[in-house]
Amino acid sequence: MKKIILFVAVVVMAFSALAQTPKISYQAVVRDANNRLVTNTPVTVDVEITYGSNTYTETGINTTTNANGLMSLMIGNASGYDNIVWKNATIKTTVSFNNSVIESTTNVMAVPYALNAKYVEDVNPNASTIQAIYNKLQADSLSLANGTKNLTDKVRADSLALGALIDANSTDINNLQNADASLGQRITADSTNLANFKNKVRADSLALGTLIDKNKVAIVDSSAHIRAEMSSNVDNLQSQITNNDNDITNLQNSDVTISNRITADSAALHNALKDTASAIRATVNTKANAADVYTKYETYTKAEVDNLIEELRNLINNSPKMMQEHFVIHEDQSTTETVFTLSKAIKTDFIYRMYVNGVMVGGNHNGVLSPVDFEEKEVKYDGTHNGNYKLKEGDVVTIVYWYIQTSTSSESSTIIIEF
Repeated sequence: MKKIILFVAVVVMAFSALAQTPKISYQAVVRDANNRLVTNTPVTVDVEITYGSNTYTETGINTTTNANGLMSLMIGNASGYDNIVWKNATIKTTVSFNNSVIESTTNVMAVPYALNAKYVEDVNPNASTIQAIYNKLQADSLSLANGTKNLTDKVRADSLALGALIDANSTDINNLQNADASLGQRITADSTNLANFKNKVRADSLALGTLIDKNKVAIVDSSAHIRAEMSSNVDNLQSQITNNDNDITNLQNSDVTISNRITADSAALHNALKDTASAIRATVNTKANAADVYTKYETYTKAEVDNLIEELRNLINNSPKMMQEHFVIHEDQSTTETVFTLSKAIKTDFIYRMYVNGVMVGGNHNGVLSPVDFEEKEVKYDGTHNGNYKLKEGDVVTIVYWYIQTSTSSESSTIIIEF
C-alpha cells in the first residue's frame, strides 16, 4: 500500500447543537504526493484525538471529496468522545483512497467556546475572585478608553498632516496629472503612427510580391545565365589546373632529362679523355727509338697532355649535379616565410624548385624560393607567392637544386694517364 503525505489546506470546526458534547465538523483539502488535488473521490477516514496520555479513536468514516478536493465529515460518533479534554489536544486523520494512505496531524489551535464552557460550569468563584475580575474589567475599560482617545487624536493629527502634505504638493500633483494627459496623447499618436507603419509595410509587401511575380521569368533566366557562366568558369579553371599539372610534369621530366644529359656528357668526356690518352700512348709506343722519343717529348708533350687532362678533369668535376633534400615541419609556422639550410651550395644560374607533400609549389623562377646566403647554403620559402600558405606541422618539404662538387686532392687522382 502506497503511503502519501496529506496536505491540509483548510481546517474548519463547527458544532452541532446536540445533547452532551457537540460533534466537530471537520474539513480538509486532500492532495497527493505530487501536490495534485484528489477530486470527486470516495475516501475513508480514521480519526485519532490525543489529549494528554489518552486517545479517542473513530474509524471508518466514509465521505467523498468535491471538485476542489475538499472533504467534510462529523467527528464524535464513537464512545469516549465526551471525555476529551480539549486543551492541548491534537487531531490525527488517516485518509484512504485508491490503495493510497494519507496521514496528517493537526494541533487544536483554539478551544471552541461551546466545548470549553463545560469547564466553566465547574468553577465556583468567591467574592475576592469576582472583585478581582471587576477591577480587571474596570482597568481594561479605562485603558481602552484612553487608547481610543489617543487613537482618535493620532488619526486627527495624521489627517491634518496628510491634508497639509496634499496642499503642499498640489502643484506636483497637477503637473503629474498634466503629464499623464500628455503621455496619453503621445501614446495615442504613437498608436496611430504604428498603425500607419503596419499599413505601409503591408502595402510594400504586396508591391514586392507583385514585382517578384512580374520579374519571375527574368530572375529564372538570370539564374540560368549565372549557372552557365559559373560552369564555364569552373571548366576553364579545371583546364588551367590540368595544363599546370602538365607543365609541372614536363618540368619534372625536363629536370630528369637534364640530369641524364649531364651524366651522359660527363661519362662521354671521361671516355674521350681515356681514348685520347690511349692514342697518345700508342703513338709514342710506335716510335722506333722509344727512349729518344720519350726524352725528346718528356718536357713538352707530357706537359701539354697534363694540361689537357687537368682541363678535362675540371670540366667533369665542375659539371652541375642534381640534389634533393627533404625537411619535415615539426610545428605550425607563424608567418609565411621559412628559411631552410641545405647541405650543398646552390648553383645560382640553374632553376631550383620546392615541393610540399609531393606537390610542386614553385621555385626561384616565381619567387617561392629565393637565396638568403649561398655561403651559408640558406634559401627562404615565401608563402605570399603560394596563396599566403603557411607551412604547418607534418608538412614534408622537398627542395630540388643543382650544385657544383669542388674537387679535392684525392678526387683529382681519379683520372690517370701513363706514358
